[in-house]
Amino acid sequence: MEIIKEIIEFVQKGSPLIAADPTIAIGLIAVGFGVAWWLKSNWDTAQIKGAKAEVGALNARLLLAADREQAVKDARDELTKKVEELKDNIVAGASKDVLAPFTVKVDTALDVLMSANNKLETSLVTIGGKPIQYEERGDLLVIQDPDGGPAIVVPKRRDLVS
Repeated sequence: MEIIKEIIEFVQKGSPLIAADPTIAIGLIAVGFGVAWWLKSNWDTAQIKGAKAEVGALNARLLLAADREQAVKDARDELTKKVEELKDNIVAGASKDVLAPFTVKVDTALDVLMSANNKLETSLVTIGGKPIQYEERGDLLVIQDPDGGPAIVVPKRRDLVS
């Protein structure tokens, strides 16, 4: 309360000076607004740069996850092909000696699929324990907020993936 009284006294004592030449007061007010505007714009610029960096990092992780997802699909297709070859040989009545190499191929394809799936799982970004969902729309990635907020749309940039 004491400080408020001091401010009121200061303004009252300075009132004749301000009344005599208001340009000083107007100039000080303008400088104050200018400094406040400069601080706000620098703060906003820093926040925008941080947000762009975060979006770039998320974009890179999503592209990496998309590449790993394709590796999983390829491994799954290869496993399906090897299983079909094994089935065909079983139906044809092949002996155990003939089937052995096919079972090894199926086992190897299954290992490749599990490895690719594990790599995909580790590349997925989580927020609050929830995986980020995204969809590709042409040259854009639409990242869904796991908490139901608005989606973020970012351009796909292959140059961000290392």
